[in-house]
Amino acid sequence: MKILWLAHRDPLNPKAGGAELIIKEVGLRLAIEHYDLAILTGVWEGAKKEEIYCWIKIKRFEYRADPHFAAPSNCSSMTMT
Repeated sequence: MKILWLAHRDPLNPKAGGAELIIKEVGLRLAIEHYDLAILTGVWEGAKKEEIYCWIKIKRFEYRADPHFAAPSNCSSMTMT
C-alpha cells in the first residue's frame, strides 16, 4: 500500500519537533510492514530536494504550502524524480 503524507516539516528539518518525531516513528513502523511511504514537505536551508530517510521518501518543495498544492499530482505516482 502507498501512503502520501503532507507535512510542513520533515524529521531532518533543524526545526523538527514532536510532530516530526511522530512522522518518523509511524513511518518506520509502516516501512517495516512493507508500506511505501512518501512525505511531501517544505524545504529548509541546506536540504536536498529529495532523499530517502529511514525508508521514507521525502520530497521537499520551495514553500511550506507547496506540498498541499502538489499533492494531487503526486497521488498517482510516488516515484522520486
